[in-house]
Amino acid sequence: MKFIVHIGTEKTGSSSIQKFIHMNKFALTELGFLYLHNPGRADYRGISTFCINRGRVDDYLRRKRVKTSSQRAEFDKNFLSDFHRQMGAATGHIHTVIISSEHLSSRLHDLEEIERLKSLLSEYASQVKIVCYIREQTGMVCSQYSTRIKSGGKVKFGNFFAAYLCKKNRRDLYDSMFELWGEVFGHDNLNVRLFDKSFFNGGTLLSDFARQLPDEICEHLSPLRKHKNQALSRKGCEWLRRLNYLFPERVRGYTVVEGFRALLVHTVALLTKGEGLQLNSEQKVLIAQKFGQSNARTCANFFPDRERLFPE
Repeated sequence: MKFIVHIGTEKTGSSSIQKFIHMNKFALTELGFLYLHNPGRADYRGISTFCINRGRVDDYLRRKRVKTSSQRAEFDKNFLSDFHRQMGAATGHIHTVIISSEHLSSRLHDLEEIERLKSLLSEYASQVKIVCYIREQTGMVCSQYSTRIKSGGKVKFGNFFAAYLCKKNRRDLYDSMFELWGEVFGHDNLNVRLFDKSFFNGGTLLSDFARQLPDEICEHLSPLRKHKNQALSRKGCEWLRRLNYLFPERVRGYTVVEGFRALLVHTVALLTKGEGLQLNSEQKVLIAQKFGQSNARTCANFFPDRERLFPE
């Protein structure tokens, strides 16, 4: 059985891909595709948490109130039970299993963790293809900051940007990240896609992703209703950052109602309309210095016909 594992990266439309697949999962099943996901979610967030090393804690475990080693063991047991239950639906006509979690690229940091994913799938998989969209880092850092502020963050952009440059995480050093994934799954099984409209096969992200699946299935799938994320201008980010001191995401350990946060973000965006957050010329130079060589190697490895990885 073939597995197609979409690993993100973050801030490259993963939520739209997951909603699109989830909405069409019954049509996909009839066509021979099985989509795995967590109950009540459109993605498979639990699989990345299952794969991280046992000593690590991520936000998903915190939300599940998993704190002790025994609680982690119980989480892993429940995940495996649900994984095998879902795979039990892979009857004779199912030829391909689809998994999507952008946290696979952002949470799995070393060979041991990626090997754990391979070991999990190996009981059922005859072949595993990894699909990953990558984005220019100038847009990535702005998008990450906007998300942080929308989620209640209070850090100033200058400090956030400085910390981004100092991170040792491999996820935005694409050549290093793909070296790990290629070592485990084989470099020929990595399908690297550019998160860029000029690159999309079919003109949109969803049409591009659908064309990475076996067979011509686009005509059988319902289109996802267009939803544009609420963009924040530089002024909007600063307004909301300050408001986050008055209306924090959490109060005495309890998360503030999501509907209120959504209304707050929507109101600030309306009152501060303008061009989305962008880097200044000095910051762009620093990004180029940090990621230029990595991007050049990624371009040579996966897009040898392109002069540069991302458009200028």
